[in-house]
Parts: sequence; structure tokens; C-alpha cells
Amino acid sequence: MKLTNGTDNDNPPGLLVPVGSTVTWTYQVTNPGNESLAGVAVTDNQPGVHPAPVLTGLFNQGDTNHNNLLDPGEQWLYTATGTAVAGQYANIGTATGTGTVSNTFLTDTNPDHYFGVQPAIHLVKLTNGPTTTWARPVGAGGQHGDLDVQRHESRQRALEERDGHGRSRSDRYRPTGDATPTGCWSRRALGLHGHGDGDGGSVR
Repeated sequence: MKLTNGTDNDNPPGLLVPVGSTVTWTYQVTNPGNESLAGVAVTDNQPGVHPAPVLTGLFNQGDTNHNNLLDPGEQWLYTATGTAVAGQYANIGTATGTGTVSNTFLTDTNPDHYFGVQPAIHLVKLTNGPTTTWARPVGAGGQHGDLDVQRHESRQRALEERDGHGRSRSDRYRPTGDATPTGCWSRRALGLHGHGDGDGGSVR
């Protein structure tokens, strides 16, 4: 039997594991027959996965009588490790051995699966066309609250009207500084003395 991180997953998707984490495969080799087996070995079909025996001294820890034979009723252990990759993953362990009396070569396989999870998030933020969003600080107790946050398209059209000096009113506004924490641009009015801006407020 082959295990992934201590769990048996013969069928996909198998165990969910984080991408980049360490995966440990355990291979349990038993002898259900009545003849001892020699030359027991375990391999894996995936490149870079090399099962190694779990030893106690010079013997596999399942070799209870220390005779280097897989006797009936014994369970020998092998392990291998790897790094989890994204998506569905499968590998197959193969155990081999030879009967000490019949000289019969024996082989058995067992698959296991895991699914490498990789969380992600994506955000696309859109601004509604060319409409300008304004932020204007107002003193404490001002009738507009702390921020006059939005002036809509009607405000944008008003800024495009010409004043008495033949200037576009939008030319008298320029963005200054960076965006505020609310995502709005702070604007400063230029050359406004004697000319109201039509919104009932003043900018200093």
C-alpha cells in the first residue's frame, strides 16, 4: 500500500495539499503468502521520487527477526518526499521480491494521488469614463459635511462653459498632489478671485 502524507488515495483527486509544501509518501510492503521473499525493493514511476527503506540499525524496521527476508506477516516500510506541484498529481509505487523456495519473481503496484491547491485573487477596477470625481475639504460644521465627494457629469459640463474672459472654466482647475485615500483627486482652483465657481463653495 502507498500513502500520501499518511492517507490512502487510490482515486483522484486525493489529498488537497498546498503548492510548494513537502509531500511524504509511505510505501507499506507486506507478504500475504507463506514463503519468505528475498531481494525486496520499492520504486516509483515519477522521476526524482526515490523510496528508501526505513531502517532500525541495518535492517528495515519491519524486519522483526533481522534476517533480511520479508517473512509472512511482516510489513516493511519505505518513504520518499517531494515538493507539491499545482493541480492533479499521481504516482505509482512498485514493490518486487523473489520467493526463497520457489524462486518466483513477484511484483505489485499501488497508485496514490494528491491535488496541489494554489489560492489566487484578481481585481480589476474601472472608472466610469471621463467623469471627474472631486474631493473638497469643508470646515467643521460645513453644510456639505466633511467631504463634497462627487460632482457628476452636470458639473463637468459646467466647467466647460466659457467665462467672461473667454477662458474655459475647466482651464482654471488643475489636479494637485496625489489621489486621496478615498481614491479621489484633490483639485485646487486657480484665478478664482471675483469669479464664483457656481457650486456655492470657495476653494483656498
